[in-house]
Amino acid sequence: MLYVGKSINIRQRVLSHFTDITDRKGMDLYRQLSHIEFDETPSDFGAQLLENQQIKQLTPRYNRRQTKNKYLWTITLHENAQGYHQLALKQLDLQQALGDSSHGLFRSQKQAEQKIESLLVEHQLCQRLTGLDKRKQGACFNYQLKRCLGACCGAEIPLKYNLRVNQALHSLKNPLWPWPGPVIVEEYATQDADQSHYHLIDNWLYLGRVRDQQEAWQKLQRGSEAFDVDAYKIQLRFLLGKASASLKITPLTGMPDD
Repeated sequence: MLYVGKSINIRQRVLSHFTDITDRKGMDLYRQLSHIEFDETPSDFGAQLLENQQIKQLTPRYNRRQTKNKYLWTITLHENAQGYHQLALKQLDLQQALGDSSHGLFRSQKQAEQKIESLLVEHQLCQRLTGLDKRKQGACFNYQLKRCLGACCGAEIPLKYNLRVNQALHSLKNPLWPWPGPVIVEEYATQDADQSHYHLIDNWLYLGRVRDQQEAWQKLQRGSEAFDVDAYKIQLRFLLGKASASLKITPLTGMPDD
């Protein structure tokens, strides 16, 4: 497998890879290409999900962006005994849904720590309460440099500090699943009412295409799919955004008897 891509016009997309035959990537594709396969989807929603799925399953030689994650990290929030909000990093279980207190999704622990560092600087948060200073007593180092307002040593009251923490994390809050349970997303072509695909999604876990409710329940009972951050971002754009003109979302009902 050389490359997976999506396009409204397959012919134009394929030819675009060979417009500059002196380009190394285009030359390599030209020399190795033996045949082209394609799958048709009713809309861009299905195209993006299928592209993401095939890149991770087939690992094409010339696709570099979407790699399958073994681990993801998030920032969690809890209140300590003194009433101050504390941040902590948590490695996610990819077989489970996102928790209510998760903020952001990061592909590595280092990436998550870098985000906390940027929030610390921007909002004058405390090194210790963000987990970046491991000392358990006394003022954090940034307080000595006047970069922390003193939540670590009681110089700033919890109410004021917690307000800044909430402001810092506001844009990172992971949206809660807005339906009471799993849903089937009907994707239909606006120019062809007979062309429809049905996608099963449960709490941001994309479980693939199904033919009917019976197959949907069978997939749910197997529960083998892991959380995928790229599929999650596609869902956010289409299911919560303005790109859902060709989609119909229906909660899954009528669990069959064993």
